[in-house]
Amino acid sequence: MSDKNEILDEISPILDKNSHFGIGFLLQTLLVVFMILLFVFPRLYLQHEIYYKSRKIARLQSQYRNLQAQHFIISNKVEVMTFHNQITNTIF
Repeated sequence: MSDKNEILDEISPILDKNSHFGIGFLLQTLLVVFMILLFVFPRLYLQHEIYYKSRKIARLQSQYRNLQAQHFIISNKVEVMTFHNQITNTIF
């Protein structure tokens, strides 16, 4: 029984060091968590906003390219129509 008590006496200072979790430790932990959240949330928000803005920009660029192609097709049709109109006017 004395061996058990000797071992417990030697280990008790080590165990007592870990059991001093008081209000100070809680406040430090909450402060660290708050600081992490303070730095992480703005970054996440900005990444989220940048992602959705870039999707919108890509969609607008695609629409712009489609409109350019339609403009090219329509201008060619108008040119053909004016050419035919000028030829038919000179024949009659």
